[in-house]
Amino acid sequence: MKYKTFQALMFVLGGAVVLGTCTGGYVLCSKQSKPEPAAARAEPTERPHVDTATATPSSWDATVASMMGKPAEGDKKKDALGSRGPKVNLYAEDGSKVWNRAKVDLDRDEKWDEKWTLKDGVIERQIAPGDDEQYTKSMSWRNGKWESPGEEPAAASGAVAAGWEGRLLEMLKQPATGDKGKDALGAGGPKVNLYADGGASSWNRAKVDLDRDEKWDEKWTVKDNTVERQIAPNDDEVYTKRLVLRDGVWAEK
Repeated sequence: MKYKTFQALMFVLGGAVVLGTCTGGYVLCSKQSKPEPAAARAEPTERPHVDTATATPSSWDATVASMMGKPAEGDKKKDALGSRGPKVNLYAEDGSKVWNRAKVDLDRDEKWDEKWTLKDGVIERQIAPGDDEQYTKSMSWRNGKWESPGEEPAAASGAVAAGWEGRLLEMLKQPATGDKGKDALGAGGPKVNLYADGGASSWNRAKVDLDRDEKWDEKWTVKDNTVERQIAPNDDEVYTKRLVLRDGVWAEK
């Protein structure tokens, strides 16, 4: 082979090797420098502000309502519903042995959207619709639903009074299932024990502990189809006030 021919052939082969090396290096470098797609992160979803201007209970507010009036484990319980829902703090104030106040932060932005207070067996709910701690709306929890001020109370069928009083009056008309019924209204309100005295076939006596402090605030007695009600205004079991139900209205006796 002539030298010039050999030189030309080597030049071509060398260029091919260099080109192949560069091409391979470029592909390899491209693969190495190209970022792998990052794993998708679960970003926290912003919790929307919930409009509470409705009388329909949802799961969380019915749960809080059931907690109010239950025995307190101290004077404060933080985040009572856990971290996956609204932030709810419970309080036992003024020496109460049951939870009698709550604060609610619906979107966990460190602003209280609602304040709840249990008094005389009724839960009052103050609401800040603007998420600004300005409480311009209020509701009351009665008969398992929220009622706005001025709304006609939804009493139980045939009851002559609203709220827990109406429910108790209805129960006093029912056949007794024994000689005693404990906590007849459930844990969401006053503690009410029913009694069937003297071999009666229906409930004819009741005792009421409004704040569940193990002191009876009221005693009710049915006699001759008349309901008499004795009240201890100072929560000391000293019954200084007496009422009788006449034509659906409580009157002083």
